Amino acid sequence: MKIKKPSLVIILLSCLWLLSNSIAWAAPTPEASEEQKLTEQENIRELDAIPVKPPPKEKTLSIKTGGWFTSLFRYYQNTDNDAGIEDTEAWSLYEDLRLWSQITYKKDYTMYVRLKELYVRRNLGSRSTSRERDHDGVKLDMGYVHISKPNWRMPFDLTLGRQYLFVGRGITYSDVNYGIKYKTNFGRQIFLKTFYSMSDKRSYNIDVSIPHYDKNNSRSYAGIEIAYAGMRNKIAYGYFLLEKDFTQPYPPETPAQNYRYNAQYYGLGLQGNAQKSRLGYWLELIKENGRDYTDTSQVALEKERINSLALDIGANYKFKAPLHPALELEFAYGSGDKNRSSVTDTRLGGNTSGDDTNFSYFGSFFAGYALAPRLSNMYIYKIDGSFRPFEKFKFGRSIVCGAKYFRYLKDKKTGGIYDDDATVSSIDIGQEADAYLYWQIGKHIFWSNRFGAFFPGAAYPTTTNNNTRYYYTRLSITF
Repeated sequence: MKIKKPSLVIILLSCLWLLSNSIAWAAPTPEASEEQKLTEQENIRELDAIPVKPPPKEKTLSIKTGGWFTSLFRYYQNTDNDAGIEDTEAWSLYEDLRLWSQITYKKDYTMYVRLKELYVRRNLGSRSTSRERDHDGVKLDMGYVHISKPNWRMPFDLTLGRQYLFVGRGITYSDVNYGIKYKTNFGRQIFLKTFYSMSDKRSYNIDVSIPHYDKNNSRSYAGIEIAYAGMRNKIAYGYFLLEKDFTQPYPPETPAQNYRYNAQYYGLGLQGNAQKSRLGYWLELIKENGRDYTDTSQVALEKERINSLALDIGANYKFKAPLHPALELEFAYGSGDKNRSSVTDTRLGGNTSGDDTNFSYFGSFFAGYALAPRLSNMYIYKIDGSFRPFEKFKFGRSIVCGAKYFRYLKDKKTGGIYDDDATVSSIDIGQEADAYLYWQIGKHIFWSNRFGAFFPGAAYPTTTNNNTRYYYTRLSITF
């Protein structure tokens, strides 16, 4: 019996609704730190990079399945920058299994479902309040319906469900949320993307001063992005993102405090390559406006303007030489507020006077393994060099070794950064040295190692200025 197209869409939507109601509302495993968020972003990019071959032209219905398993071990030392105090966490082990299935009908209609099961074990110190083990069962990692009509006069591309969404380079916003995304293009030069999404209400809020922040994250995001590809080897883009906060304004625990943070972001960017793609470069400028509230633990409640700025600019070059050396340089800036001791919280460290000039965002930015800061009240300078030491040997052609150096400075010396140990009024946050090794052992096996050491600067008091060390090893298998 031939299936009619509208009927297929209804079936796919019904299946997705059932999955989201039966699986997605399992209690989430908390992952609060910036470093853990960055690791999850990396997982998402790796999983999305797994190629799924389209069905043959003559095949009407295609079903494909696959998966990904990773075992990740992290070791920490002096995370509080104080060698005299026991660390709250010495090491952690993550066992992460994800299984996906994709159903495609005539290449135009696709249903994609990915399930996730995560087991976490931690070696905790006596001062820690975290759980030693987390295992909350199967969750819906992603699940969406995709309809694509590329041959229409105005190409149509619609995705509905739990999906990975982002704007620009992913700093302003990048996350897996429930939403709807529409894409089209006007010829071969102008591309349009727009979306609306809602955060998982029971996931972590970036503002940990909100009562029950680990299960109180109610925000919506509406974005539009336009890209122009009419220049040789370059793409220029611009976007607008509206973030709306639905957090309870005056919770019973703090009846005088309004926690709502409503922001608008304007982004302009350029990315390209030159000299036969050996040189790549990028630039993104972000302006943030909006409204938030003062910290009532310090001052009377006032509604204040948000007025902040961020910049990310960089370039990389792949040398035509033995061992394939490569060099990357990057500069990033996120404005700060001299009255804030916390870059994420409304209360006990939030804004106390005038415009809130601290750049706050809902995406990710990588800035070192050990410090792993947010791009708030910071200037960050990075040098990254890599090479392939065993390229002449069959076993090691895919081995990449490299090192990174970071220099961190404050924008406002009296303001805080993401690491709340940096309490001294000084712009000198410190520096970090990282090393890494990536190896694709086989077609489906990947191994990565990372080491980082952060050396605190004058912004840290003498009682908390010991070096922080971090080691990470991960084995991933795709199937």
